Order: sequence, then C-alpha cells, then structure tokens
Amino acid sequence: MNVVLFTVDEPLLNNPCVFRLCEELQGTIRGIVDCKGFHSRRRSIATALILGPSGLARLAWRRVFRPQQSLSDHCRQNDLPYLQTDDINSQAVLDFCDTLEADAIVSLVLAQKIKKELLARFPAINVHFADLPNYRGIFPVFWALHEGEKRVGISAHEIIQQFDKGKVIARDYVEVKRGTGSFLPTMDSCFERTPALIAKALGFLDPATRDDYALPEGREEDGSYHSIPGLGDILRYHLNSDSEIDCAGSAAELGGDSGSGN
Repeated sequence: MNVVLFTVDEPLLNNPCVFRLCEELQGTIRGIVDCKGFHSRRRSIATALILGPSGLARLAWRRVFRPQQSLSDHCRQNDLPYLQTDDINSQAVLDFCDTLEADAIVSLVLAQKIKKELLARFPAINVHFADLPNYRGIFPVFWALHEGEKRVGISAHEIIQQFDKGKVIARDYVEVKRGTGSFLPTMDSCFERTPALIAKALGFLDPATRDDYALPEGREEDGSYHSIPGLGDILRYHLNSDSEIDCAGSAAELGGDSGSGN
C-alpha cells in the first residue's frame, strides 16, 4: 500500500513522530507533503500561554540539547520524495500523489482542509488528538485538560468535508498526569502513540485486510467543538491545575488521598 503523508514541519514535537512513522512503515510511506502556514501568530501565542514558563523552558531545553532535523533534510537523507506547498489542494499536490501511485493519504497536524477533489481520488485519514466526536476543532488536548478529563483520546478517522466528523477507524488513549505543566507531557504521549495508531488504521484502508478489520465502537452523541482558547480559558486551566497541586499537597500532609481512588 502506497501512502502519502500530509503534515507540517515542526521540529520539536511533530517531526520526531513523523520520522518514527516513516521508519516503522518503511516502504509504505512513499512521500511527504509539507504544508506551510501552520504557525499563525494567534496559534503561537495561545500555545506559549498554555505551556507557561515550565513548558516553554522544557521546549527551550530540547531545542538546545536535542538534535533537530527538518522534514526536507530527513526526506533528502532517506531518498523519500518531498513536496512543500502553500496549498494542500493544488494541482502540484495532486500530481505528486499520482506520481507516487498513492493508494491513500494520511493527515497529521494539518492546518488546511483537504477538499473534495483530493478526496475523490484518494481515501484519506486524519489523526486528531481527541476522543471523537468530543473535542472536535482546534487545541483538543488543551480543551480536554481544561475540562478535567482523566485521559485524552487519539482518533484516526476518515476525512470527509465536515471537520473531524468522519468515521473513527482506530482509537487510543493516554492517561493525563494532573497538575500544572500537564499539557506538554500529554502532547508528547499522544505523538508517541500516533505511529502505531496510523499503522493500525491503514488496515481499514487496505483492501486486503479491510473485510476483517474491527472498527472501534461507534458513538451516537453529538460531541463538542472548540476553537482557539481565549486568555480567560487559559487562565482557568492554569488556576485549576494549581488548585489540584495544592489539594494533593494538603492531602499528603494529612496522610490522606486527594483522589477518589477510581
């Protein structure tokens, strides 16, 4: 099965996940489309505020002490076809997929909407860091933490014209370590689980294995949608996280348990 990966060049979180995916699915990932324009000013400011001083310090440590590689350099070193584009739906992208004889598209951390022209030619799946249909939209991990979820879902779903509403074909979860600074470790865990989830989901797209593929249980509820959080949302997230730490510390001092035991 020939797969073209649509993603973005983000060296600290996304790229290591992409490199593991290419290694684990060597011969299946036939090329990478790098979509520019993901890092808008508004998105970057919101991310920095959510990370807070501790999260930003940890990312700065990674930038200084961990080797980083761009998508283009990785593709060049591994003889993997690479295309950078401003428009994921351009004719150049269609031609790129045709040249690689793509059987399917996988979308990971993609900011642009894949339109019907591409979807009519290639089956496509997207990875969304949420327990769909809950937390559709932007910053799903933040919103799950904001709402006090004990675990964050990772969903691989078919791409249709409506955002994050396609059939979920593979699902996984990561446990949340509560308290301040939980956003970055949770994101790390989601990216770590993603290659295995994509490998599993491709079994649904492959005609040779699709008939025996077991879909996860369906969800009938309408779910929820969120956009970029505002300053008030981010402040509430940090205040709630700090309160959890204080409660946990008080319980420990009393020899008690701050949780319910579930």
